[in-house]
Amino acid sequence: MSKSAQRKELWAVQISETTQDGQSQTNATFVIAEVAYYKDRMRNTRTGEVFPRGYRVNVDIRDRGHSSTGFSFESFMLFQSINVRRHLEEAKMFSAKKLEAFAIDPTVLQLAEELKAEALALHQAQQKEEESHAH
Repeated sequence: MSKSAQRKELWAVQISETTQDGQSQTNATFVIAEVAYYKDRMRNTRTGEVFPRGYRVNVDIRDRGHSSTGFSFESFMLFQSINVRRHLEEAKMFSAKKLEAFAIDPTVLQLAEELKAEALALHQAQQKEEESHAH
């Protein structure tokens, strides 16, 4: 976890899975929603939108994997991974109570579902582009 963010996962939905041949390792791609507090300002590299310090809802496409030895990991590609965010509330200081409240707020959960649809559409477009470059 980054020192500049506190996070609470809302849900994770598996969208694909692969097993490495000759290895006992399974990788799966997930769409993951979380509520997070960021103490630093951030610019969305895709849209140029600037997010002030505070609470956000994020929906990411990430790979999670595990091996038969119990090792597990999570990965994403910088500047190529899909991350859709919306600012919820500006806040100078982190509050665990506030983060928990956002995590169960029906409006935030609905927003996360809407962002999921956007992230999945971007993921599908990215996959089609990668396939066209492979041929």
